Amino acid sequence: MTENSNELTKRIEALLAVANQRLADQARQSTEESQQMQKRFLVFNEVAVSFLNDEIGTRVKQLTSYFPNATIEFAEVTGTHGVICRFKHTSRFPASVELRFACAHDDRVEQFICSYDLEILPVFIKFEKHDQVASPLEPLDRSTLCQWLDDKIVQFLETYLKLEFADQYQRENHVTDPVAKARLNRAIAAAETKYKGQTFYFLSDENRRMFEAAPEKYILP
Repeated sequence: MTENSNELTKRIEALLAVANQRLADQARQSTEESQQMQKRFLVFNEVAVSFLNDEIGTRVKQLTSYFPNATIEFAEVTGTHGVICRFKHTSRFPASVELRFACAHDDRVEQFICSYDLEILPVFIKFEKHDQVASPLEPLDRSTLCQWLDDKIVQFLETYLKLEFADQYQRENHVTDPVAKARLNRAIAAAETKYKGQTFYFLSDENRRMFEAAPEKYILP
């Protein structure tokens, strides 16, 4: 083998050694990153469960305590912890509503992400359907997240209460007090009575008594 051939062999083997070392370094780095990510994932699960129960759950229970038509369901899928609040259709709130809060993480499990999703059916008003806020996983900016949660719950309540006043939702609730000849929402009528199989609604109990005393007087022909 000539001197030139020996030199070429050294150059080839040197390049191969460098490449092999890079591959080994990459494999070691990938293993270390995977191990670190797994550790962060364990931290995320612990933080998410705590935040869901202590912060989100507490606030959602406080909100739904005012609405007997509301139910709460805690849900968990891979990488996400959440709670679903369902508000059933009622005469006062004639829509099916689903409010969701969830805790998730980014691809590298370095960011803690809290999301808000709202669904209202049927849709007759404008409302924010989705929002989210992020915080470093370590340390968690709990104060910012909690303030965001409070703002979202108040925002939801403002939206939900609009169902009481939007004509598209309340059309079936609009009735007329036969005594006062005034329009009212039957869901908040002060009194009601039945006459010949029909229900009549009133602005006051006094109007109901007047009607019951002489119903034909107040019924339009």
